[in-house]
Amino acid sequence: MTCVKCGREVPQSAGRGRPRSYCSTACRRAMEYELRRLQKALETVEQQLRWCRLGRHGGGTSQYEASQASRHEAERVRLEERMRELLDEDGE
Repeated sequence: MTCVKCGREVPQSAGRGRPRSYCSTACRRAMEYELRRLQKALETVEQQLRWCRLGRHGGGTSQYEASQASRHEAERVRLEERMRELLDEDGE
């Protein structure tokens, strides 16, 4: 098994319990930090996407806002994919 964060080999104990997902405490904490940053960025992108879709002033969307919405949607997809990578404990 490889570390979810850095990709190095994860030493496994012979004891009972769930297999380790990280090679070290540092990698586990770095992943937790990255997840918090991703969550904050995702919240921001989703808010920007709502503004673009609704129009910032309630007057509908302009061509510029539609273009921005497309960029925000692409960023939302990218952030969600990274979160899935970090949260995928089975490595699938």
